[in-house]
Amino acid sequence: MDQLKLFGIEFNLIKLSIVTAIVSTAVFYLGLDLAYLFDWDEVNFAEASREMLVSKDYLKVKINYEPFWEKPPLFFWLQILSYKCFGVNEMAARLPNVLFGTITLLFILYIGQSIKNLKFAFFWTLCLGGSLLPHFYYKTGLIDPVLNTFIFISITFLYKYYQRYEGQNKKHFHILLSGFFAGLATLTKGPIAILIIVPCWIAFSFIYKKIFKIDFIAVIIFILIYILSAGSWFLYDLALHGPQFFFDFLEYQIRLFETKDAGHGGPFYYHFIVLFLGTFPSSIFIYKSIRPQANDCAEIKMFKTWMSILLIWVLIIFSIVQTKIVHYSSLAYLPISFLSAYVLDHLDIKSMHFTKILRYIYIGLCSIFIFTLMGLTIVGNNLDRIMPYIKEEIQLKLSGQNIDWPLYELIIPSIFMMVCIFVYRHFKRGQVRSATYILFGSSFVLITLVYTLSFHKIIQYSQGGLVTISKSLVNKDAYVSTFGFKSYAHYFYTNKPDRKESILKIEPEKRPYNLLRLKVDKEVYMIVKSHRSSEFEKKYDQFTKINESFGFSLFYKPIQK
Repeated sequence: MDQLKLFGIEFNLIKLSIVTAIVSTAVFYLGLDLAYLFDWDEVNFAEASREMLVSKDYLKVKINYEPFWEKPPLFFWLQILSYKCFGVNEMAARLPNVLFGTITLLFILYIGQSIKNLKFAFFWTLCLGGSLLPHFYYKTGLIDPVLNTFIFISITFLYKYYQRYEGQNKKHFHILLSGFFAGLATLTKGPIAILIIVPCWIAFSFIYKKIFKIDFIAVIIFILIYILSAGSWFLYDLALHGPQFFFDFLEYQIRLFETKDAGHGGPFYYHFIVLFLGTFPSSIFIYKSIRPQANDCAEIKMFKTWMSILLIWVLIIFSIVQTKIVHYSSLAYLPISFLSAYVLDHLDIKSMHFTKILRYIYIGLCSIFIFTLMGLTIVGNNLDRIMPYIKEEIQLKLSGQNIDWPLYELIIPSIFMMVCIFVYRHFKRGQVRSATYILFGSSFVLITLVYTLSFHKIIQYSQGGLVTISKSLVNKDAYVSTFGFKSYAHYFYTNKPDRKESILKIEPEKRPYNLLRLKVDKEVYMIVKSHRSSEFEKKYDQFTKINESFGFSLFYKPIQK
């Protein structure tokens, strides 16, 4: 059996899987309850799950207790299970991704060992778990980590099918599994899953057309199992509500491609930059993976083809999409970490070299990461000095917030800087295995410390006032809304109950106007950004300001009969 020696201890796949499961679950879990859920996506999903739990309608996703057509329910079911075990809170909303982070690392160990060896598999887990954004996303309440796991498993079983392809003696078990997990991915975030998997399959078939013929039986099996898997909810929804979900989902996807949704725009190369910086340290080694190595086995060549296709296709799709949000391209973390492990493995066996270009990329990215971390503490301790140079809206959010940024936190990036120098020397000497363990292991610890010590402070600056005001209205029998900006935080943090709101039976987009202009049968609380308070008071004199908190003002209107 394949063995790997770490710290003088021999590990086989089972022992390493147990250690990985314990360590990754514990580390991903740390700090989950420290930061507020961030607008929009994280708190949006957490609120949809809370409303599903309150209404006891587990087959229909809702926001503000109205149909939310953009997402199927699988991820929300996972959050509901977490809520039932641990209550409705930030930690419970994020816990499913902790578990899926561990599942992903364990699956990587399995597939990495099957295509190469246990050392390569361990490199791969280090590259994924020890990189910035991949690590961070397993500590959030976003849908994408679950979606990405299912898509990755589906594509991996397609690879396993072709790996075992033997003329006419083909076994279709892996195609069956691929279709099943593609269905689960679709139940997680909709047809976008199949729009990723199928083009990758077609591209692979085209590249290997001289070796593999089209297997129509495999295609039929995939389609049938996919329909059964995804159809467990989609067919029910189609029978109950008609094709509304599909039409609304299609409309939503077209809007993403054609418009910059909610101001989340960016240039075509947006995700190239996000992935290059966000997958540090893995991204340091990517460019070296382009050239194939002579000693690659057939399995690693084929799997590398799959991962390269997946990375390119994800970049193409989300570069075309006009709405640019960091986590849209998060599926690319898996092929990037694979390609990084591929390079590190070849550096370890000295079929590649730590070239001058690689050294420059390494020094540049390490410097950006270290000085950014130092900058957080330095800026946090000098807010008064930079206040005159920033916008009024941001000034109001920062002003008066008594958030401590102790100078001893500078020790963390300082130690990491020394680690990077130490690792650089090891790479130059060809001591790749020890350098890899130290670099990604220290990065794994560093990201955990930064999340635990700093992330909640950043969220406090951005929406601490909004959450504070929302919590002051918990369980109020009143209308609570926002003016001039979109948010889901006030639904979640006011613990909004499920009730029929007679005054608001017109279209949702017209509701703020109703609350502002019409007579109401309940009290109205309107949350306004503080820099627009004066404008709001002049325009709507029936409202009275009753509270203000870090960039947000709360206005009140009594019952009008």
